[in-house]
Amino acid sequence: MRVVWVPHEGLAAEYVGKEAEVLAGRIGLVDIGDEHQLGQLGDGWGQQLASLEDFPYVKYGIPPPL
Repeated sequence: MRVVWVPHEGLAAEYVGKEAEVLAGRIGLVDIGDEHQLGQLGDGWGQQLASLEDFPYVKYGIPPPL
């Protein structure tokens, strides 16, 4: 499953240097149970965006809004 993280600038500031862990679901805030469901650091399945203004719909297989 692809993941897009669009954090508020204040939240993004809290996770500076930990972006890869966030995108892989490996920040440890919640006990997942099945580790195989988590991503791997740098696996390319997660993307951080500063805003949804120019969301890459086509990249995610979503028809762009009219």
